[in-house]
Amino acid sequence: MPLDLPYRSFDEQLADGRAFLALYARPTGASRALGSYTLKHVIQAWAGRYVSSTAVVEAARLAGYGTVGTPTRAGNAWLALAVRRPRTSLR
Repeated sequence: MPLDLPYRSFDEQLADGRAFLALYARPTGASRALGSYTLKHVIQAWAGRYVSSTAVVEAARLAGYGTVGTPTRAGNAWLALAVRRPRTSLR
């Protein structure tokens, strides 16, 4: 966990992920999947707080986005979604 970002419970991380996806995500096909590890850093920059890859994968699943292939043992996955990056932090 990065030392410069405040730790949050999994539920709080999940809420940050769901809020971000509701604002900035759209579905895509499997050939344009986005990695959860990359997306976690985008969400962290937006929220200003730590968010785990596992919370990002679960937020995407709850929002109805699919995964492409099998998630790794570390909890990372390819997600069938694209995001429009926010210009600045909204929080």
